[in-house]
Amino acid sequence: MEASKSQCPKCPGLMERGFVMDRSLNTRLLRWVEGEPEIGGPTGLKLIERKTSQITRTDKCEKCGYLEHVDNFGNAKTSLLPEQIGFEEGKEFKLASGKTAVCHRRLADVPHGTVALTVGSSGYQDRRFIEIAIQRGNAAKTLELAIGDEVLAS
Repeated sequence: MEASKSQCPKCPGLMERGFVMDRSLNTRLLRWVEGEPEIGGPTGLKLIERKTSQITRTDKCEKCGYLEHVDNFGNAKTSLLPEQIGFEEGKEFKLASGKTAVCHRRLADVPHGTVALTVGSSGYQDRRFIEIAIQRGNAAKTLELAIGDEVLAS
């Protein structure tokens, strides 16, 4: 195994080093970028630095696409796609923590303090991942979530 690559926690694949740029003031879909961030490098970071509120170091699996992190608001960003879980507005899912989360297309539609599954702002290529969020709260802290945790009850 290469020194810069580690084993994927979900499959036999290898993790690629990369990062996700959180540009919360921009409406473009966030995307995963391979490698380390470089100011003025091929990623163009120098041009968008003023619009970037956070750069999150995130590795992704070459095989299964595993990509998970917690953003600076405490939203848990999963590698699940809406179609993988049968996402429907208003549908309830039992979380591994025992709590119930309700599906909402947008975080803005989630009632204050409610645990929700939302279609997030980040993704890979043109696909958006599911996030676990609490409106005006920190889902990661409240639900005691850590990167790599199973999030949905089996």
